[in-house]
Amino acid sequence: MEKMIVKNDYEKGCSDGLTCGIALAAGIIYQYHGEDTIAKELLRSAGIHDKKELIEAGVDQVDLDNIGDLLPDVASIFIEG
Repeated sequence: MEKMIVKNDYEKGCSDGLTCGIALAAGIIYQYHGEDTIAKELLRSAGIHDKKELIEAGVDQVDLDNIGDLLPDVASIFIEG
């Protein structure tokens, strides 16, 4: 089993701890357990649709890398409301 790298840049800080925690969990589920469907569902059920949202929340680069291609850079869905 591959050794998991866990690193967070606490000096930079995370403006939304819940989003950062969900991103961390989704990355672990995807990269270390191979469960892309579950990881995508976790992100989407939390209302996270693209990497831009994660970056704006202050998600660490390691966690963004672990999420890989699960999310687009920017959501292409137009929600009218």
